[in-house]
Amino acid sequence: MPDSEICSRCLKAKTVTPGSISGLYEVCNCSTASSIEQQAITVLFCNICKKQINQGRQGSFTQWVFRPVLCECENPEIIQKVELIDRDKLIAESSEVDEHPELDVDGFPSDRFSPREKLGSGATSEVFLSRDRFLRKDVSVKLLRWLNDETIVAFQNEARVNAALKHRNIVEILDFGVSDSGVPFLVQDYIEGATLEEYLAEHGPMDTGSVISFFAEVADALAYAHSKGVMHRDLKPSNFLVVKSENRLSPRLIDFGIAHMKEGTATADGIEVAGTPRYMAPDTANGLDYDSRSEIYSLGCVMYAALTGGSPPFDGDTSLEILSRHSTQPPEPIEAIAGEPLESVIFKCLEKSPAERFESAISLKEALRSISDLPGPLEPEIRKAGSDRNRIAVVAVSAIAAITIATTGALVASRLLKQSEPESRKARPVKEEEIETAFQADNLGKAFLESTMVPHADSTIEYLQSIRKNPDAEVVNLFMCDVKDSDLDFIGGTRIKALNLSYNPVTNVTMKRLENVETLEALVLRAVNITDDGIESISRLPNLKRLTVSAIPLTPRSFDAIARIKSLERLYLETFDNLSEEEIRKLKKLPKLEMLLIARCKISVPVARELIDFPAMWAVDLSNCSIADGVIETLAKSRRFTDIILSGSDFPPGRLKVFNSMKSLKVLNVVDCPNVETSEIKKLIRTRPDLQVYATEKNISLP
Repeated sequence: MPDSEICSRCLKAKTVTPGSISGLYEVCNCSTASSIEQQAITVLFCNICKKQINQGRQGSFTQWVFRPVLCECENPEIIQKVELIDRDKLIAESSEVDEHPELDVDGFPSDRFSPREKLGSGATSEVFLSRDRFLRKDVSVKLLRWLNDETIVAFQNEARVNAALKHRNIVEILDFGVSDSGVPFLVQDYIEGATLEEYLAEHGPMDTGSVISFFAEVADALAYAHSKGVMHRDLKPSNFLVVKSENRLSPRLIDFGIAHMKEGTATADGIEVAGTPRYMAPDTANGLDYDSRSEIYSLGCVMYAALTGGSPPFDGDTSLEILSRHSTQPPEPIEAIAGEPLESVIFKCLEKSPAERFESAISLKEALRSISDLPGPLEPEIRKAGSDRNRIAVVAVSAIAAITIATTGALVASRLLKQSEPESRKARPVKEEEIETAFQADNLGKAFLESTMVPHADSTIEYLQSIRKNPDAEVVNLFMCDVKDSDLDFIGGTRIKALNLSYNPVTNVTMKRLENVETLEALVLRAVNITDDGIESISRLPNLKRLTVSAIPLTPRSFDAIARIKSLERLYLETFDNLSEEEIRKLKKLPKLEMLLIARCKISVPVARELIDFPAMWAVDLSNCSIADGVIETLAKSRRFTDIILSGSDFPPGRLKVFNSMKSLKVLNVVDCPNVETSEIKKLIRTRPDLQVYATEKNISLP
């Protein structure tokens, strides 16, 4: 090759040799780089509102979708900001070799995205694995093919809402727009994984532990979406991606409400139904509104299918036939878990009346969290990142740990009474250490362990009969057994030490009977129908040490009553959005309270000031709370706290440094905290090598 054809700067060929593949990599880029070095973009800002002035292309949805972050001033005061384009990125882009042939797709936004593979299609849309030419990453691009006024308006509305959904189990929407051919499209993260429908077809039914973990995460994602006013409306196995994460299966929800209005099925009578009949609630067909409980029903159908290898609870030859069965027929028992608590959870989701289902996705998640099929107390697998001197422990979130650690910080004890022998099906006295194992604090966060022992009789009736015959039974779990006050007329004559009455329609009548059970040390009450009078009855228990109260309305009178339980050592309160400092102050009257767990609440600075002043408390758990600015600094002023659990909580970034001088602190749990960065934790560890910090891979980069 003549010297004139060789670049004197980089010593590469100035042109590509015809037919040479390697030449594509060896061609000179100096002239391109030179021009790139001079490239810049001008961004316009409004000096009045300090927001960017839209410069989007004509017809772009982005202007409409992101309207809140763009200038809307009638007469903006324009200022310019010049930004250089990333030189290295553009050089790399100019020399990128596309190893995958680009598909020829009508209406595709090919100016930026290169379609590589068709991932799927529906009644209104097509989805393609694509390459983002600018960001140089794989994305999925969905094209809206059914274009009319209704679908376009629905697409705009749903796109704007979904742009605000930021959850680890919801596939994120990255961009919206209209192609040069006028086809609306949206861009999402590309997640490599099979759909749940494909997974079940290949692997068969999911095991119980995987179902509990997988769908607890789904319920958490739905709860988040519902809190934003967003409904999915088409929950079915093909709308869940199955991703392998830390030796467990983790879900990602897709098609979150996008173009759902026409993705339904028309019946023989021309009736349009939103969703897929095999997985949809009978509510709309029965003239009821579609709400979060309708989604609970659909999720119950999907869980049913996951345990049966893909068969939904109801099927038929026509849409009307399927909808009729949803409305009138009970589901068949699930052979793999017949009679077990998980089946009860699923069947509660599948109740015909919305009022009989779980009232929210949060309640469903907690029900799943409360049933563990693992032997003994659940210990999370923990591995160190770095050397032995590194005190950052990364929680490898496995099947149930994903639920118990990442969502509430509380670890769940499982079955204490084995089912291997026929005799063990009967209620029996248990050893004192079994009681302690069921409710003790573990060495991770010393979090309150809630009893989730499973009834060990063939039915609730037989289980209750066995307790009647053996009043010395010390551990009794009636979790979601549909027991009523009339079923527990004998309870006052027992010597129970640990009792779980969660998700049963029991009332103050049963609480009144419990006043006579002087042996009762641990009581779990989730979603029971009690009022202040019931709490008053509980306050008369002389030996109660551990109490869980969740999804029960509490008033100032209730807190006054709880404050009279002088034997109380651990208290778990959940879903109280407006917890006040006055209510916390009342609890300071508890002389033996060692641990207070407050989940899914708003924590203000005044509340934090009260928390640090309890006479005997050494641990506080504020899992999944909304924590105000200044709260972390206030907690760090405590001289008693050895354990602070903040897992899943949202608090301002850069706050962990306040724990540098908190000498009493030995354990800090920031698992799944969205604003905690790796660098922040490492700085804390360098300053406090004695401090055990717990985090997930979301916070810490593993070697």
